[in-house]
Amino acid sequence: MKAKKILVGILSTTLVGGILVSGAAAQAATYGGTSDANAKFKAGEIITPPVTPPVVPPVTPPASDFGLLYTPTEFNFKETQVRSTPGTYSIEIDPTWEIAEPGANPLKKHVGMGDVRGTQAGWKLEAELNAWSTGAVGNITGSEIQIDTTELQEIIDPSLDAPTGIGTIVSTAQAPDITPTSITLAPGTAAVVMSASNTKGQGYWDTGMEDITLEVPATANPIAGETYTSTVDWTLTDAP
Repeated sequence: MKAKKILVGILSTTLVGGILVSGAAAQAATYGGTSDANAKFKAGEIITPPVTPPVVPPVTPPASDFGLLYTPTEFNFKETQVRSTPGTYSIEIDPTWEIAEPGANPLKKHVGMGDVRGTQAGWKLEAELNAWSTGAVGNITGSEIQIDTTELQEIIDPSLDAPTGIGTIVSTAQAPDITPTSITLAPGTAAVVMSASNTKGQGYWDTGMEDITLEVPATANPIAGETYTSTVDWTLTDAP
């Protein structure tokens, strides 16, 4: 009788709900291994983007990973009647006065740059108006070019299969962080057009410029029949 009780006890501890258990807890075995993972990047290469409206690039696009893509070709202002008494002038762009070629003097002008260095080191684009020529007689010394409206736009990466030209800003995290809403180009003074601090500015960027006037001071002495000339220098620096 005692042996029968022992047999029943053994069966009750080895069969529980059809699962085999043992008197001691089972130890899970863990096996480990390590796989290497690597990702490598290199600098890109500037590709001349399509631009709408068309811009005639006076600068040769750089065959590298950083540089100016294009700048405005001309700033030609309307022929203006000389005043009988001294006074200031505010003269608008004359889009019909095109010296280089048709379309070279639009009301809206563009400057574009590209940064595919992959360094996120930042950059700065500046413009500076040089002194006006004095002509045979008279002068417009001290005259400034005033740009009252600017618009920062992203140039959709021209390396893509279907680039779409200038568009709204897509890479907001990379957008240049200094973009003045208006710009004054004065002789001898560099003006910031757009600038990117460290970690900013990677990609292709365009600043559109509108509402452009020539502001001639009352101290100037313009003479009828004279044409006064100057140039605007655009400088892109590879640091902010």
